[in-house]
Amino acid sequence: MVFLTEWLNQHERIVYECIDDGCFYSIDVFCEGMNKNILDEASEKMQLHGEWYVVFRKVKASSNITVEAEYLYNNATGILQLINIKVKSPRKLEQLEIVDLKKRLCEQLTSSPP
Repeated sequence: MVFLTEWLNQHERIVYECIDDGCFYSIDVFCEGMNKNILDEASEKMQLHGEWYVVFRKVKASSNITVEAEYLYNNATGILQLINIKVKSPRKLEQLEIVDLKKRLCEQLTSSPP
């Protein structure tokens, strides 16, 4: 296994590996918004301390790309931070595609109703 690392900027990095059946990505992200319903929408959640949770949610990206978003969430305030995206793609994604995917997920986050 060979994991490659690219940096989108000084804070956001992409770690990926491409093998016969596709490419797997772990993309560091930081954006925040509000969503009081995220715990109901979660595919998995872990309580950290008090009202803080790590929440995992599957997100529809396209027909052949699967995405799981990882959020840090405060159940009391509704504050939500997107911190990581896991992506599986049948091919290597271009950096612009990754930036667009990240942007769309951040826009969904900030446009979620409180």
